Amino acid sequence: MARHFTVHQEDIVLQELQRQIEKQAGIRLQSFSDCNRLSELLDQSAISISALTLSRCFGISKSEHRPFISTLNLLAVYLGFRSFNHFSSEITDLVKFSLTHPQLKFETGDYAYAALELAIQVGDWETTRLILESFDSEKSSIMDLVWFLGKQARSHEEKNQLLALLADTEIGRKFYYEWFVDEDDPNEYYSQALQLHYNPSIKSLGEQLFYHAFLNSKRIYKGLSVDRKSLQLFTDSSVNLSKLHYHQVSRLFEMRILNEFLGMNRLAEMEKITDELLPLISNRFWRDQNWMLMRSVKAIIVSGHFNNMIQNHEGLKKQLEKQFEISEGKMYSSAELALQLVVHASKKLNYLIQIPPTRLQYPIFNDEKARLTYESATAFLYAKEPLRRSLEKNLHVLTAKNDHAWVMGILKGK
Repeated sequence: MARHFTVHQEDIVLQELQRQIEKQAGIRLQSFSDCNRLSELLDQSAISISALTLSRCFGISKSEHRPFISTLNLLAVYLGFRSFNHFSSEITDLVKFSLTHPQLKFETGDYAYAALELAIQVGDWETTRLILESFDSEKSSIMDLVWFLGKQARSHEEKNQLLALLADTEIGRKFYYEWFVDEDDPNEYYSQALQLHYNPSIKSLGEQLFYHAFLNSKRIYKGLSVDRKSLQLFTDSSVNLSKLHYHQVSRLFEMRILNEFLGMNRLAEMEKITDELLPLISNRFWRDQNWMLMRSVKAIIVSGHFNNMIQNHEGLKKQLEKQFEISEGKMYSSAELALQLVVHASKKLNYLIQIPPTRLQYPIFNDEKARLTYESATAFLYAKEPLRRSLEKNLHVLTAKNDHAWVMGILKGK
């Protein structure tokens, strides 16, 4: 049976279980004799648990094993719950909002998250580095740290010093620069940080791909010039794709298509690139698949070849069909929003539509411009006057200021 909590979270649940048991029984569990008294009291309620089992369950006697679920179920029933899972679900907020932040585990101790937040706030960079380097990614909800670091980097008064520290630590490079990825890039602070702090610390091909893809793709989508020499990295056919994170793979193929667009813009070459991409998508989780697919689709739309590709490339069409059907209106990221827009806007794909378009279901403050652009563009497809005219006018204004002008191409049927 799947666990509902990590080991660290379960510790907090067990502590609360003991606290409520002690309160109801009127016994403070500090010794084996206390457990013996509790065992006798439970027996009066037709609940049979030995004193030894109780002492192991509550850490009074040493045990190499976690408490059996059957024991926990009996204790939960004594408290008036149906089962231990029922008890656990009733105290979800206690676990979720514990000051120890059980979703994040640091080797420096249970209250490291509070200490980290304070250290960052006051500019104590020595402590910040110490705690970050003690982060245990194997026992943590990584995205909790990703969003935390992103929020801190965006709002900090000494932003440059924090960004430099994050680039100088493995945890900061990976979970801020490569996972958070501030797509909105307000005042180009993130692009500048990549060049000033992240670039000098690049150690792998995957990091190189990410760095050059992020900066160059934004310039290309805005219609700005790029250094063509920096694009040679993306044409290397010897790259070991199995060593790359799915985001790195998605950016690699996006840039291969954009590089072809800037060059001869050959439809046959884009079909060849797509043929290489599609088999790589099938082995990934469906939300990862959406990112890998939609980055390349955006680039194809910018090239002006999208309608020809949908008409003639059966593999690409089937992959779009598959991804849209799996999504079932669940919008977890801008990748799903982009997929929804493309299907609703394309005459060759809108036969797939079964339900009205939906909004993003979770906040993604690092990609707000994309969310607003994609949702507004999808609304434009169905709105009536005067809202339709207003949406079109304001979409032109918005996309002229960001790197989502490809949206106007799909709306025009390119």
